[in-house]
Amino acid sequence: MKGQLFISDVLVSILVLTIIVGFISWEFEQIYNRTSDIEYAKLSSLANDISQMAVKNAFYNTLVGIPQPGVNLAGWNNLVANASELIQPPYSYYIVYSNADTGQIIFSTTGNGGCNAKKNIVNVKRLRADASSLVTVLDTKVCI
Repeated sequence: MKGQLFISDVLVSILVLTIIVGFISWEFEQIYNRTSDIEYAKLSSLANDISQMAVKNAFYNTLVGIPQPGVNLAGWNNLVANASELIQPPYSYYIVYSNADTGQIIFSTTGNGGCNAKKNIVNVKRLRADASSLVTVLDTKVCI
């Protein structure tokens, strides 16, 4: 009888211990998922902010003599300076402005090493058509 009580006590304690370990591991998983969501929201916000700055700065008040219609070189340089100031390490970025039809790159810039070897990447694309019927793509990648 004593052996049966000991075995049932051990089984109950193992069951309780298993439930406790299960709840703890579930909580750690929830914390990890929340952290990933927050990190994605931060990257997405940075990529959208950079894209919005590009639309406002690089594509208005065009200068005469720029090879591609509708692109303001001074605005693009201002965008690169703002992006470098806004996105600090460990974050990196890669911004490409290209022709949507041919894929020809008009302007591009990389900051803090680029996004080639990074795992967490947010990509924002904006299409733009100007008066000369040139359709262009602004591709902004922010990564960590």
